[in-house]
Amino acid sequence: AAAAAEPRATAVLEALAVGARGGFDADLWELLRRTGTTHLMSISGLHVSMVSGLVLGVVAWLWRRAGTLAGRVPAQHAGAWAAVAAALGYSALAGFSVPTQRSLLMGAVALGAVLLRRVQRPSLVLALALLAVLLLDPLAVLAVDFWLSFGAVAVIMVVAAGRGAGGWRRRLGTWARVQLAITFALAPVTLLLFQQVSLVSPLANVVVVPLVPVVMLCSAVAAVVGALDGLAHLPVMGDLAVWAAGGAAWLYLKLMIAAGQAAAAVPLASVSFGAP
Repeated sequence: AAAAAEPRATAVLEALAVGARGGFDADLWELLRRTGTTHLMSISGLHVSMVSGLVLGVVAWLWRRAGTLAGRVPAQHAGAWAAVAAALGYSALAGFSVPTQRSLLMGAVALGAVLLRRVQRPSLVLALALLAVLLLDPLAVLAVDFWLSFGAVAVIMVVAAGRGAGGWRRRLGTWARVQLAITFALAPVTLLLFQQVSLVSPLANVVVVPLVPVVMLCSAVAAVVGALDGLAHLPVMGDLAVWAAGGAAWLYLKLMIAAGQAAAAVPLASVSFGAP
């Protein structure tokens, strides 16, 4: 079991980073299905929004300190354009799956609203993304990811609408309600498509999903510092930074997998039915 843990962790990290799932074995797929966490292995809104949001923030921060450029183009606009480019590049790297297309198009509409200084209703953004996906690929409606991706986002919008930010308890309650609603709302779809539905999905996602951005961020920091170390040859500090960021990413990744295994071990973690 210990020997199988390292390749499993590597496969999960590759899937989280670029959606590559070639290293998955049957046991890992079963673990993901039993816990309702297969969606994390596709590049979707969580991944694209993190990349584009990080780029927007960094570029806008740097642009405000660019002197003449900052006077010609607002920092928020420069950040939005950079975020769109980053989201497009990341989506291309991930292979433009249906969830990736949906996330990219929704992000582009939202960033376009920033550029135009207009506030768009989330439901309109989702509808425009759905229309764009179907115009680009009418056969996408036959893909499993199409129904699960757009269905999950629609449920999130309905459940979280009007709740506002609030304190951490309010946010945690909203997050738990969202996960519970997604599980029950998409249960008919998952039963029809996979003849299986996870009963521990809300609990597993409440624990695992917040760890995903931490793993991705630590991995990205390790990669960037490693690249800079290769260029600038920082003998001690570079190695320490790479070790610290990479070690943190590996630790949180192990926690993710352990949480998933604990959820999958719960009796009646999932219910299966024979194909009709």
